[in-house]
Amino acid sequence: MAVDDTLFTVISGALGHTRVYHDMAPQEEGLPCVVISKSAGPRIYSLDGYSNLSRSRYTITVYAATKATALTTMATIAAALDCYRGAEIQTTHRINEFGHRDWETKLYWIKTDYRVWHRE
Repeated sequence: MAVDDTLFTVISGALGHTRVYHDMAPQEEGLPCVVISKSAGPRIYSLDGYSNLSRSRYTITVYAATKATALTTMATIAAALDCYRGAEIQTTHRINEFGHRDWETKLYWIKTDYRVWHRE
């Protein structure tokens, strides 16, 4: 299973719904919803060459109608993903988190970056 699919499975399982998307959510989707995006994925090399490991950076974004729902949803995701280990994923680390209210759409969003160590 690909890392993206593993993250999808862990997050949707923790939330109990499948409003989890890769890269972009449909415009008229129900809330809250979650978007998973890979923003970097350097491979790890040793003196012997490629180690078959990568240290990818994924951004998990929660969109919700209220700040409380956005925070609760992200807390649920963090409980499932912080130091997660399974399948090809060696471990995950939360490295950054910030939020904002979009005044045009009236939605709250929280973005959290995770460093994901995994086998390729």
